[in-house]
Amino acid sequence: RPARAGKSRATKGKRVPQLEMPTAARRKQLFSRFDPNGNGLLSLAELDKGVIELWPQFNNKPALLRAYKAADANGTGFVGKREFEYFLRYLVHFNNLWAAFTESDKDNDRRITLQEFLAVRDRLQVGTEAEARLAFAQMDRNHGGYVLFEEFCDWMAKNKAEYEIKFTQPTHTTKKASSAKKPKKPVRDFNLSNLKATGMKPPSVADRDALWRRADFNGNGMCSLAELDKVVVELWPKFNNKPALMRAYKASDKNGTGFVSKKEFNFFLDFLVHYNNLWQAFDHIDTDDDRRVTFEEFVKGADSLRIRKSQEELRRVFDSMDNNGGGYVLFDEFCAALAELKAAAA
Repeated sequence: RPARAGKSRATKGKRVPQLEMPTAARRKQLFSRFDPNGNGLLSLAELDKGVIELWPQFNNKPALLRAYKAADANGTGFVGKREFEYFLRYLVHFNNLWAAFTESDKDNDRRITLQEFLAVRDRLQVGTEAEARLAFAQMDRNHGGYVLFEEFCDWMAKNKAEYEIKFTQPTHTTKKASSAKKPKKPVRDFNLSNLKATGMKPPSVADRDALWRRADFNGNGMCSLAELDKVVVELWPKFNNKPALMRAYKASDKNGTGFVSKKEFNFFLDFLVHYNNLWQAFDHIDTDDDRRVTFEEFVKGADSLRIRKSQEELRRVFDSMDNNGGGYVLFDEFCAALAELKAAAA
């Protein structure tokens, strides 16, 4: 297995330093620094840039990615002002887990074999060799013979008290009526059957190689979400819709490592077009631009989505999309539901 180049050794085998939690006023200043476009939402790329500039000792991408996912409590693909404090706490938590993980990962390939895990079982305090073997089997959920960072995190949080997360995420309530509502977008003639994102042509094999080298600028054979985001912004600004980019990134990361390989990069390009098409549809019916769709918005946009059903049937469709019963549908839920509707109609 080829070793990953350029891996940081700043925290290998050591607990990372604690980040002193800034005051509310200081967090507000930090958030503004992380949010250069002032839209009140932080993408993974913005968080990554801020961490590199302010706290380079925490610049371990797998830990950063886990902190970002954990802090994004409502699943929008962005960290809001209320979630920012939790991101900072998770950043320390997952960097501590990353330090323990890299202590085990002797060949630096971002995965742990049984022998690597047994070699550090005393330092990780997981018990006897038999208990360590059982622990490894519990972590290795797909029985692939090695453990990835996410599997390691899940097991440690459940079984090692010192790695348990001691705080809770912010709660999110449903939309409430406001006296100062955003202006509605004008209703346009829009038909999903004619929808096609423009601006990208399928690249040739040679062009894909050149694109990959540009995206993978550090040459480690893996692209993070931040690297993919950068190349999309530079080459295809029309596709710079973060929720669609996030879905494309997750769908193309077939092995769940948090990175897109050269082989997966072709899938990423296809998914980028696919989810941008869905984003256009979602954005069209989201008339108040708050990145979530109410039942009323869904009913008004049903014809444009070519969902021709009665009011009662539309309610059932909407409720099936609204997984948590919050009264609105997020982009991820919307994508999954449209895929099911398309499959059912086929």
